[in-house]
Amino acid sequence: MTKKILIPHIIIRPTDTTLVERLRRKHREYQERMGEYTHPELQLLQKPNTFLKDYILDTVLNEGQAELSPLVDKLLKDFPEAFETNKSHFLDAWAVVWDYCENAGKHTVNNKTGKSGLAE
Repeated sequence: MTKKILIPHIIIRPTDTTLVERLRRKHREYQERMGEYTHPELQLLQKPNTFLKDYILDTVLNEGQAELSPLVDKLLKDFPEAFETNKSHFLDAWAVVWDYCENAGKHTVNNKTGKSGLAE
């Protein structure tokens, strides 16, 4: 039997200002990983996990929330070939950003510290 995985269709920016600041630091970290002079489509092709987490997190931070279907539609419109090539990474990125916003990332492993959760 196949296990169903429930994915929230909306990620909402937390109201906790400390957590929002940690999310902003994570957003800056993602941008540093991708490099500031690379075109977004190349970033999506070269570093799909980082690009997609950054894209989703940027939407949450700037708009207050991200909705799954409209965000996928926007990515397909803006980067059709690059997103089509890397769409398998999207749901993982979505789940990571959701966990950041809901649980301060307690179900993720920080790549710098090796510990679960967002860096303090």
